[in-house]
Amino acid sequence: MVDKKIFNSELIFSVKLNEMLVVAEEKYDKKVSTFIKLSAFTGMRVAELNNLKFSDFNEVGNIIFISGVNGKREVVLTQQIIGAVTLLKKSYPHCIYLFQSPNEDKGVIPLSPRYLSGVFRKIVDISKSPIKISSFRQLYVTALVKHELSTNDYFT
Repeated sequence: MVDKKIFNSELIFSVKLNEMLVVAEEKYDKKVSTFIKLSAFTGMRVAELNNLKFSDFNEVGNIIFISGVNGKREVVLTQQIIGAVTLLKKSYPHCIYLFQSPNEDKGVIPLSPRYLSGVFRKIVDISKSPIKISSFRQLYVTALVKHELSTNDYFT
């Protein structure tokens, strides 16, 4: 039997996430909307997302390996995420990082985590969403544990 409270909170989250993605695409660019999608559907931390390079993505598979404090961990990607990353690469073919700074004076560097977090907060304010960036990671992990699913089962 489905727990109505869990179902309702996941439904509300889904609606708010979609509202945030609309704001991100209207007010910002593909980088910002892809950042939000990756955060929501992978449970990755801001710093992990910030350091992603296009070369981290395998053309064939749907898994990337993230180096973190506790070593490497695998992140399974949905078709939606793979599509978003592919579109981002087509839009920014010269970029090395997914979220690369346009400031060429400093060389090739990713956008700062502070910038990405600030943009996220602005989108939350505009969309009147109760979602915090840490909510994505919490929902991701909670959903996997509660439903005893792999990322492929839950997010495809």
